[in-house]
Amino acid sequence: MSLSDLPEGRATLKVTVKQAPESYHTDSTLDTASLLSSPSSSRDDIFTRHRSWPDPFEIPRFSYDVELQLKRGNEAYEENGTLLNIRKDTKSEILDKLAEAMYAYTAYPSREEYDIVAQSLIRKHPCLREPGSAKGWYCWKFSLKFKMGNYRNKLRVAGCSQLQVNRSSSGPKQKLKKAKKAEVSFLPDFPEGRTQNVMEEERLAIIEAMKKKKADMKKVNEMMVGTFSLRRKYIVEQQPPVAEVKTKWPALFTEIQIEAEFTRITSADLSGSLFSGLEQHLPRVMELYRARIGSCPELKKVLSMLDDDNSNQMKRAVILRGLPYFLREDPSKFLRSTEATETGQHGEGHECRHPSGKRRRGAS
Repeated sequence: MSLSDLPEGRATLKVTVKQAPESYHTDSTLDTASLLSSPSSSRDDIFTRHRSWPDPFEIPRFSYDVELQLKRGNEAYEENGTLLNIRKDTKSEILDKLAEAMYAYTAYPSREEYDIVAQSLIRKHPCLREPGSAKGWYCWKFSLKFKMGNYRNKLRVAGCSQLQVNRSSSGPKQKLKKAKKAEVSFLPDFPEGRTQNVMEEERLAIIEAMKKKKADMKKVNEMMVGTFSLRRKYIVEQQPPVAEVKTKWPALFTEIQIEAEFTRITSADLSGSLFSGLEQHLPRVMELYRARIGSCPELKKVLSMLDDDNSNQMKRAVILRGLPYFLREDPSKFLRSTEATETGQHGEGHECRHPSGKRRRGAS
């Protein structure tokens, strides 16, 4: 499990640097080689996104002549502060490369993400600073916005499903679903070498597997990952009712697949983000609960749970249990918990995690 478990002097690490075909640069040493691939090093990232936006943003390598210009320009800037008089074609290539690298994370960057890219560009190549600008990167930010729009249009014309679905049809006005800011991979194209017929066969295999008394969930999870693009195409473009989705994708409604699908779409951990959000607001919510004890005796009973256990896990449970009383809602319709063990579809009791962090058997 750890390199320290091996005999001293026997642990080795092999690093293989894969160079992009269009690049003219070759690294002579591995001293500065990063073990993390750059955003533009993998062509598959254009179709499937699974990473959050980096800060600072890793600026990709440009063509050899542009890199040579930037190298000379940075040297002159360090010597006497001279800025590079950049040509139009050079600027266009820089923006093209940056747009491709940004699209590997999201097709619709936010204002803050544009800021991060522009700042990272100036930080790596200070000779590109804008004369007379306080920050030196404002114009680069606006140029990136226009270039990103042109890049999306280029991919839309080329047949990119994610971008084509965001345009209204020429017939009746029916605006299809557009990716939200948190959705980094809401409509990916089919992976290379995998056709719709192949994934449809896997979908039918998932249905048959879920009918078994004891399904092989490891195999089901693998097939759910492989059919992600087919499933998103069906849900986004056809917008079916939930009952129909449950019939065609029964595994999608299991607890593990709900979290896994959320991660595939947003690259975020569902339960992890929930608990981290609860802990972030713990002190303030506790103050609000205590301030309303006089008008809501039920909150006093919920807060008394902390007398015996003042851990973060119990505080999470207190916040969730007290929420319906604080909002003046019916607790029976707001939260449901379970204590008993029930037999599920596959002959096993479903295990759920209580807000306090304790594991319980049963269905919720």
